[in-house]
Amino acid sequence: MYGNLPRSLRHIISNAEYYGPSLFLLATDVVTVYVFQEPSLLSSLQESGLTDVVLHALLVKEVKVRIFLFSLIFYFILSFFGFKL
Repeated sequence: MYGNLPRSLRHIISNAEYYGPSLFLLATDVVTVYVFQEPSLLSSLQESGLTDVVLHALLVKEVKVRIFLFSLIFYFILSFFGFKL
């Protein structure tokens, strides 16, 4: 993931209150799918700070779509540790 995409995703995810839950879910889904498809490039996401923003948004922020967040946390943790479904 190169160019402006990581910065844009980081902005959308960190400002979920402004962009709303649907765009927040789409942005976190893009990150999750990318990690599932390219697990060897996880370090580039970590260096860009995107993983920190995702985890902060999932665990600390108050986003109104809690049921979807639990599934995203589950998939993100699985992908972080290298498990595939």
